[in-house]
Amino acid sequence: MGELELSATAFGLACVILTVRRSVWAWPVGMVGIGLYAWLFWHAKLYADVVLQGFYTVQFLYGWHQWREKRTVEADLEVRRMKTPVLAAWLLGSVLLGLLWGWALARLTDAALPYPDAVGAILSLSANALLALRYRENWLVWIVADALLLGVYAQKELWPTVGLYTIYLGMAVWGWQDWAKADKRPSAG
Repeated sequence: MGELELSATAFGLACVILTVRRSVWAWPVGMVGIGLYAWLFWHAKLYADVVLQGFYTVQFLYGWHQWREKRTVEADLEVRRMKTPVLAAWLLGSVLLGLLWGWALARLTDAALPYPDAVGAILSLSANALLALRYRENWLVWIVADALLLGVYAQKELWPTVGLYTIYLGMAVWGWQDWAKADKRPSAG
């Protein structure tokens, strides 16, 4: 599985670099990594992550369409912002949904790490939805998801993926800062 994981890692890294740069090519590059990771996570018994890859495929197609449409109208993608209470509700709802999914995985499957895997997957879906909609706060949700999933992948000894998620965490901070420069409006409360 070493080559599979390394390939998935390379495509994942390229996807995030392109995303921070607000390049429409992030979406198709990311879809290659999605397919590779789905296969890897199936063998690692991280079933929430397998399902996550399926949702990512749908979200990536949507995001690719949204960004392509927006690019034809504007030279650069507009960065949007959520109000703090909306972000807090988004995060709380995501965590609660993740815990519910983890409970189901714990009772119905032989999932290796059902609760952190499920919460990380739901947070990732939430972050990706915010990304497709061009909300700057997607990066904050990614930071939380990446930190949680780092622990999951370390426990499963998926070391190239741990390395990738360490980079993802740093890139999420970079994305937050880079997108702040693209958003010149006063802070939303």
